[in-house]
Amino acid sequence: MTRAGVRKLFLSFATRGRLYMDFLCPQPLGIRVGYPSPKLLSSLPAATRRLIRERAILILTADPRYSLRGVRPGSTLRAARRPRKA
Repeated sequence: MTRAGVRKLFLSFATRGRLYMDFLCPQPLGIRVGYPSPKLLSSLPAATRRLIRERAILILTADPRYSLRGVRPGSTLRAARRPRKA
């Protein structure tokens, strides 16, 4: 999802002075969304660079209600690496 798309979904967001991260506050525990920096983009092949430019590449939360394909806050890295059923 693009940065504009993420911001459109949430009524309130803040950058807290960070150029490549948005802080979203849908409830007391928020969500942080990270975007690729120019330094990261310059280290990638051109085809990959075009795919991820201005797109959310990192989503963080501490709220246990959220999960992504069964991976929840507090899950181990090993558990996150396991293949998931689509």
